[in-house]
Amino acid sequence: MAQEELTVSDYLFGLGLLALLVGGGYGIYWAYQQYLWLGAVGALVVILIAFFCLVAMTDWIADDDKGKGDDEEVEIATINGQGETVSYTLTKGRHDARALLKKATALHGEKHYLAAVECLKAAYDLMWDEETIWPVSTYLRLPLYLQKAGKYEEALEEFRDMLEDANVTVNREFKHLSPAKRKSHVVFRRHAIYDKMRVAAQREKRTADALYFDLMARQLKKLALKMQNRKAAHADLESIFADEKLLKKIERLKVDGLLAHLQHACDEFDAAGRQADQAILSRQLLDALGLTYYRAYHAGE
Repeated sequence: MAQEELTVSDYLFGLGLLALLVGGGYGIYWAYQQYLWLGAVGALVVILIAFFCLVAMTDWIADDDKGKGDDEEVEIATINGQGETVSYTLTKGRHDARALLKKATALHGEKHYLAAVECLKAAYDLMWDEETIWPVSTYLRLPLYLQKAGKYEEALEEFRDMLEDANVTVNREFKHLSPAKRKSHVVFRRHAIYDKMRVAAQREKRTADALYFDLMARQLKKLALKMQNRKAAHADLESIFADEKLLKKIERLKVDGLLAHLQHACDEFDAAGRQADQAILSRQLLDALGLTYYRAYHAGE
């Protein structure tokens, strides 16, 4: 049987009880030694400590219980797997972030995507106040759920915000690391974001968009590995155009000279080493693919 975790109020209660016992024993001892005034003063001091411990315990419990009865029920209309409109009631209030994340996973599995989105947002609100470092994959669930809910444009906005906030987020979560290591973490984080943008675009059957996101993700991964001196990951440091699957994606677009333009942009990025400019690579890839919609998503801008 699992043992319940002790709370602060439990410790305060124990401390208060111990103080009462010590105070009583102290008074009895000095009374026995015929120093009644010393026993009385000592006992009074210890009893006052016990009193304040018990008062603090009561206040702690009151603060801990505050808001538990103030949960808000929100009715959410969503679409199930059969395309039918259904409603789901989500209770928002003081919940554990992990429990909400688990609930969001369950809702996603039931294809209640909008309800899952609301559940994730409630979890993120709690996570912001925690000291736990959550993996970027936890936050990438939101835009992917939005895409599945038919809100692709909103998903892109979420992705863009994550790209723009990558530097601030890493500096906050990894402030104990050196500036050079934090910079590599920023690049890795953007690599993960672009890779999920590729997934969302592929689901929407936007081939050119997916290719752009794919190239950005691959190049940023290579850069991050170089910044961390990860020589063991040799395969990831090779030219991305050695991948036959990637070449087939480029051929499918049937654009004359596209491969040469993309390869030139990536080669320039590789040659710049750790000083490579992500925004320049982004613009060059967009120009080669003839995309203008994603100019707001340049990494670092």
